Amino acid sequence: MSDEWGFYYTATTNLGKVKAAADGVAVLTEVDRSTIQTSGDAILQAIESVPKSFWKGRAKVGAKKLWYNEVSDW
Repeated sequence: MSDEWGFYYTATTNLGKVKAAADGVAVLTEVDRSTIQTSGDAILQAIESVPKSFWKGRAKVGAKKLWYNEVSDW
């Protein structure tokens, strides 16, 4: 992910959404929710620990500019 801002952005955004949504899933136990939170935090920490200076310029643009190809473009 250190070489590809789009992959980084998509993965970290989705991990955040999974962590946030876990509280609203009734079938999950507290142990399940804790596992999701802990695992999500560990993955995010591992991602953030790697230098990513190569794409800092792209990160400044952020999601304002499309960073992926639409399926219809393929």
